[in-house]
Amino acid sequence: MKNPSARKASCVQVVEAVSIAKGRVRLIPFDRNAWFQCAYFSIQRTLPQGIRQIALDQLQNDLFEAVYVLKQQPPAADAFEPWIARTIQTQSDTYRLSIGQSQRLINTLLKYYYCYYHAEIDRTWNDAHQFIAQHSPFFHIPIDSHVLIGLKVTYDCPDLHINRAQTYATFRVGDALVSWSRLDDLPVYVKVQRFVQAVRDNHLHIFDTALDFAMSELAGPP
Repeated sequence: MKNPSARKASCVQVVEAVSIAKGRVRLIPFDRNAWFQCAYFSIQRTLPQGIRQIALDQLQNDLFEAVYVLKQQPPAADAFEPWIARTIQTQSDTYRLSIGQSQRLINTLLKYYYCYYHAEIDRTWNDAHQFIAQHSPFFHIPIDSHVLIGLKVTYDCPDLHINRAQTYATFRVGDALVSWSRLDDLPVYVKVQRFVQAVRDNHLHIFDTALDFAMSELAGPP
């Protein structure tokens, strides 16, 4: 958001809402285990068999290591886009997740970083994570059914389909309609994220980033 105070208020709201929604698992103070659990909860119901604990531990490590790779990269779209695509695909291949589940994990974690940083909760933490502010203009939004409904109903995203009651949205993949948690087509995911960026670009006078736009216009469960 162009107004720093409004962005801070929005980010504080997200950080606090996560703590309320997840019960004992909180984002304050920063804790890798807690943040991972919060992100994992966002896909857990879509994994009937779950993920074995030993694999969960490795997944957590891989997620946070991936975020810190950004620190070594230039803050530019042509660096971020290959990184996010590679991260999503690698998680999907390694842990037998769908593209939809994988994007939800990494993008939710990045959203936590973004909100924690702009909520200005911990100055020392912020000083050590300046790279978040530098890369955040390129962050993707975490996609779930609520976001898909908003993108189709309000913005008529062409790569989505919505039922007549406007209560459920799916991706169009060829002739098939696929829920976000079962999406396994990375190019379709990328097309929808580009659509989000294009909508955000049309609102540059209000929103600096896609996450600002999503938190304001597509807000759903934290």
